[in-house]
Amino acid sequence: MLWAVILGLIASYAGIEFGFIEPVFQQSAAAVTPLLLISMGLYFQPGSTA
Repeated sequence: MLWAVILGLIASYAGIEFGFIEPVFQQSAAAVTPLLLISMGLYFQPGSTA
């Protein structure tokens, strides 16, 4: 799970900084990364049953 978050961050930052990534992929990376971070935070929350 962590590798997906790291790759998403790298992809979104690389797309913003250098413009190598197509806008559609950049937008989906920017949309998915916060969801991955949120789900990771919920998953690792103490006492979580999810």
